[in-house]
Amino acid sequence: MPLYELIYFVSSRATLPTVAQCMRSKAEIVFKHGGVIRRYENMGILPLAYPMYRHREKHFKGRWVTMLFDGSNRLLSELNQHIGEDKDVFRWVFYKQKVMTMDKHDSTATEGTFTGEENVEERVQKEQQDMLRSFIRQTAYDKQEYMRKLNEANQQQEEKVTNESEKILN
Repeated sequence: MPLYELIYFVSSRATLPTVAQCMRSKAEIVFKHGGVIRRYENMGILPLAYPMYRHREKHFKGRWVTMLFDGSNRLLSELNQHIGEDKDVFRWVFYKQKVMTMDKHDSTATEGTFTGEENVEERVQKEQQDMLRSFIRQTAYDKQEYMRKLNEANQQQEEKVTNESEKILN
């Protein structure tokens, strides 16, 4: 199966559970069609190069998500159709990767090659669990970062109110 990279942008207004569900649904499609996910990353909210329009909304920022996976052409068309119907995703692109790029991006591609003695289902299940663990870690980090920024903003607001009230009293 060819190696593909999918990059898609999720609305910055989408909550983390919504983003998690969006990522999970795409992963389920890949697994349903016999594909293997090599890497799945939530890169966080980043500014866009230019405003993008989708679903009657103007987007200036978006949550960048990348997925490196092996899959068939049928999987690619199914995934493309599913992403087109997703209201939270406003831009996406597929890239076909060269075989030598697989070694560059994925150390697991060269480790422990399949000898036929291992149980394929156990190996796929382990890869799915590893992907889920890394996704949970990234989601937890995003939540911590969000809470830290929220606390900073609250502190700044409190300081501003305190300063204004002191000016009024004096």
